[in-house]
Amino acid sequence: MIAEQERDDVSIMADKVTDQAAQEGQIARYQLIGNTEGYFPSDLARIKMPFQWEDSRILYGLQMIDMALFMCGRASGIDSAKKLNDGDKAVLKIVDVIRPAIMPQSAVWYPLEKRTDYGFITELS
Repeated sequence: MIAEQERDDVSIMADKVTDQAAQEGQIARYQLIGNTEGYFPSDLARIKMPFQWEDSRILYGLQMIDMALFMCGRASGIDSAKKLNDGDKAVLKIVDVIRPAIMPQSAVWYPLEKRTDYGFITELS
């Protein structure tokens, strides 16, 4: 991911869940074996432990960024060459509002793309 390319450590802030130890444990396991499993393995060595667990009912920004990244990811899968349904039109309209508020170096990672393609937000248009 971006941290691998930039050789920069990453802190994770995540919504509180009932299985926090399991979530951290999975990342720690991948760090121990050297990479994630699957077709496009990823090195998670740059993720600092432990995660910072916050309650999204109190920290509204956490829910907002989660939704913003979800919408950007959804928009990247829309084929604008085809006739758009109302849902796709709504998603693209929302992403047009979100995009200017996201820092230019921000990115959304799409695991099904080539390992060198990170789906940069600025390329969603």
